[in-house]
Amino acid sequence: MNPEEGINLVNEVVGKWRTKYISTTKFLERNFNTLTYETEFSLPTSKRPIPEATVKLYFYIHELPGDKYAMEYVFETESLKHRVDHTIRPTQIEVWIDRILENKRTIKQLMNLGTTFESTRLLTHTKDSHDLHQRSVINEIDISRGDFSDESKLFEKEEVVQLEQKLLQA
Repeated sequence: MNPEEGINLVNEVVGKWRTKYISTTKFLERNFNTLTYETEFSLPTSKRPIPEATVKLYFYIHELPGDKYAMEYVFETESLKHRVDHTIRPTQIEVWIDRILENKRTIKQLMNLGTTFESTRLLTHTKDSHDLHQRSVINEIDISRGDFSDESKLFEKEEVVQLEQKLLQA
């Protein structure tokens, strides 16, 4: 089996599963008689054409004697291997994808891994988020210039943390 034939097989299986997600499949590697593929699912919308998160499935096609094959897949970093049409009903695949996406959204809300610039793009714009952004920009400019003459411009960490908590609750 060549990699293109494998992509067609994976896309055929995935095509039976999805109704709301878009997906793309790419060939990763061949290891003896096993071909590995990555299929990435996303749910762009008109308001967010670039999705906040995606879910990857890794497909393994094992070539068997007599032009036969066996296919299994794994969700992202989970260790449970699923066999096509055996371990999960095709109608439940999107439920698994929904669960993984929801977990990623929850983690994103709990952890602020962005920069000040990114926070202006990800937070709902409110007066508080605008104030926090303005203050952090002023602080960064003053610090980069080495200007510590006006200590009142530099914000206490507690004040920034309080503003961030207030924004997360909104």
